[in-house]
Amino acid sequence: SLYQRLHMASPTRVCTLNLSIYLSEKIKNFIVDRLSESWLKTVCCLTFVFGELSAIGIFTKAGPRGW
Repeated sequence: SLYQRLHMASPTRVCTLNLSIYLSEKIKNFIVDRLSESWLKTVCCLTFVFGELSAIGIFTKAGPRGW
């Protein structure tokens, strides 16, 4: 199995694997941090606007019948 093969792998390979996983996490976090500042604001804003619009749409549709 994969687990056994990893277990049998040389310490150097395990170290390299761990290092690459660690680095990819760091890079991913860095990119997410850079993006999140402006990107998340935009996404939240759009989500809010769409939510408001759909809520208004639901209320105007249901309004005359619902009340």
